[in-house]
Amino acid sequence: MATIWYLEDDPHQQKALNQYLSIDHEVHALSTVDQLFKKINNLPKPEVILADLALRGSLNGFQVAEKLVTEHDISPQKFIFLTGWKREFSPLVPDIFKENKNIIMDKSNWTQEEIDGNIEKVLNGN
Repeated sequence: MATIWYLEDDPHQQKALNQYLSIDHEVHALSTVDQLFKKINNLPKPEVILADLALRGSLNGFQVAEKLVTEHDISPQKFIFLTGWKREFSPLVPDIFKENKNIIMDKSNWTQEEIDGNIEKVLNGN
């Protein structure tokens, strides 16, 4: 059982993936960037972070991830990014995540096998 932080502002997307992930993992679902940073000191250290890229507010998922890496000592290898805008976001991947071959998944049609496989890649350091 892995500890997963899941940052998603769309309630329907969050509910669907959270229900699936919660079967085998300890999931901490967060719906806003503010909520994440208010709760961060009370959350258990994540083994995997799933982050939506197109978040409402001033930061996108890459910016939140960079802040977690630089200010909260979270490894860049722990991230899986989710988006319905993969083609638009792919060229914008910050170097810190390109080097670690972070995964960008299409959140509109993920499969259980894809989610499980990507979580395993992160947990195994691949």
